[in-house]
Amino acid sequence: MKTIILLISLSTFGFAFGQKLSADLNIGGQFNDVQNGFTANLGIAYKISPVFALRFDVGNAQFGKNSLTRTTLHALVDLTRAIKEEEMDFALVVHAGFGTSNRSNKNLYNDRYLLVGNDMTHLAFGLTPSIKVNEKLRFQIDASYFTYFKQDGSFPYSLNTTAGLSYTF
Repeated sequence: MKTIILLISLSTFGFAFGQKLSADLNIGGQFNDVQNGFTANLGIAYKISPVFALRFDVGNAQFGKNSLTRTTLHALVDLTRAIKEEEMDFALVVHAGFGTSNRSNKNLYNDRYLLVGNDMTHLAFGLTPSIKVNEKLRFQIDASYFTYFKQDGSFPYSLNTTAGLSYTF
């Protein structure tokens, strides 16, 4: 029942924005200097114009005994729309943003300042090519580079490569 209410709410919310709102789900790998692992993220984007958008996402990565949870606000630029001025089956989006991260590992961190773990800020940069499946759905591949600041340990960067689907409401 909760799922049905959520879907109806998202559909109504998307209809109010007139195809300017999209949601995506991506899974893939995370590569860093500690240990490689699995990552997944869920995002919501709002198109300001055909070329520019804002995206908020929440992601989680698991590598060894570590868990990295992050939230990021991105600015997106659709390079194909900037050049061609029409929607195409193929799109190439570049994005950059900032956010907060928390790396938890019970063996390394036991602080309780905000969350148990290593509370950090990060900058993110990435490239996302996508292919239109139908009018509402796109298949996308993303490569994002994250650099971390304000940390307790040594975790300078990570590279996330994911594949997923984006649905436009």
